[in-house]
Amino acid sequence: MLTIAFFYLYEGVNQTNFSGKEQHFQVTVLPDSIRINGDQVQFYGKATCNQTKQTEKVIAFYRLKNEAEQLYWQRIDYPLKLVVIGELILPENNRNYGQFNYRQYLSQENCHWILQISTQKETQLQRKSLGSFSYRKKLFHIIDQKLPIKVASYLKALLFSERNDLSDDLVKNLKALGIVHLLSISGVHLQFLLNRVKYFLLRIGFTVETTGYFLIFIFPIYGYFAGWTVSVFRAIFMLLISLIAEKLMLKWSSLDSWSVVLIIAIWLNPSLIVTLGFQLSYLLSFVMILLSQNLFKKKQDSIIESVWISLVAMLVSIPILVCYFHEFSWISIVANIIVVPLVVHGLIPLLVILLMGLLTIGNTLLYMNFIKVVQFILMLFEWLIDAISFRSFYSIVTGVPSFYLLFVLFISLLVTFLAWESQKWKGTTSFILLCSFTLLSFQPILQPYGKVVVIDVGQGDALLIKQPFNKGNYLIDTGGAFHFKQEKWKQK
Repeated sequence: MLTIAFFYLYEGVNQTNFSGKEQHFQVTVLPDSIRINGDQVQFYGKATCNQTKQTEKVIAFYRLKNEAEQLYWQRIDYPLKLVVIGELILPENNRNYGQFNYRQYLSQENCHWILQISTQKETQLQRKSLGSFSYRKKLFHIIDQKLPIKVASYLKALLFSERNDLSDDLVKNLKALGIVHLLSISGVHLQFLLNRVKYFLLRIGFTVETTGYFLIFIFPIYGYFAGWTVSVFRAIFMLLISLIAEKLMLKWSSLDSWSVVLIIAIWLNPSLIVTLGFQLSYLLSFVMILLSQNLFKKKQDSIIESVWISLVAMLVSIPILVCYFHEFSWISIVANIIVVPLVVHGLIPLLVILLMGLLTIGNTLLYMNFIKVVQFILMLFEWLIDAISFRSFYSIVTGVPSFYLLFVLFISLLVTFLAWESQKWKGTTSFILLCSFTLLSFQPILQPYGKVVVIDVGQGDALLIKQPFNKGNYLIDTGGAFHFKQEKWKQK
């Protein structure tokens, strides 16, 4: 109850102090948030109005004047103070039903305005103390300078949750296969790293007790470099609580750790609870903890266990994915069984070795040849993902499901898991669950009426004509955006 009350209190104070008419600001740039796309730089910062002295978080955009300025922004790895003139713009609401709501997304980040910077009058570098540097950004600079683009993008994504540099085609293909979660550091990643670090420390002479203390010290540091994303925070703090409880000889279960971390996360940032990443991360881990007590332990074969885990993960995530994206991928079970071992036991160890080599023997001929080997393996991995991803074939479009259908699906999932765990009525409940998913999948075909939908596409309107029972869909649109030739550094 106290946590729920705190959530509503937070929503009440999550309001803007600006009127929207302010123009003169001092902005402290957060270096980890800097994103450069062609001639545009985007970042989060704390903006203080010169007139009212009010301060709040904004997301700022600035048009770069030349390539030298672009290189300057790329090298920033410590907080920067800017004196700027700009315009405050309200973020857009969704212009079409079901579309991404940018204003709501920024509000969840406690940010209510877009600051469009027109003039950067003065730059004041903050004093470079030990705590002011962004060592995460500094590490990324080293990786980008020393490694090829493809290798650097995979290393940052799989080891440090920074996937902005990955190709759009790869991300789309992984989404089509339902395995885009591989690009987020999770309990699987951390468990692999934990086992390898443990093995290494014990081999070089550390005692079991000293190894435990070292892990308690080192994993928060890793969490900092991994950006403390939702899944990283959950996985690391659950691991830390388990390690500390083991040291204190407390009877502490995985469910206890999960509950404590959930409450801590909500208190630190209550708005996370309405985000997709938070819901999927905590729901999936909760279900896995409950079913691991009985269901997974009964399956001794690793392949069978992988199938069970992939099946459960897909079934649990479908209701949430359908609510957000109105579609799901049925191939994710097979893709998880094939691709997850390749990433966890193949790519991640190679990238860890690559990172260790970069920090020790980065200029040797042996290391340069190893980079070429890793680059070739990554090309094979992308070829495999591209070969097995057929988005239109794997995706089942459900449309916007009704509340009653989602409720029936949720109840059938709950009853089915209970039946599987108790080994009673498995066939009957599985049949009911199959019927629920079939009804969800064929929902668009069962619509007895047609629609004419007017869509706001930004530069005008488009018409979508839908026939009854999904017999045909026609999109009527004309025109398009103009594209002018730009210098290479300006291209997005």
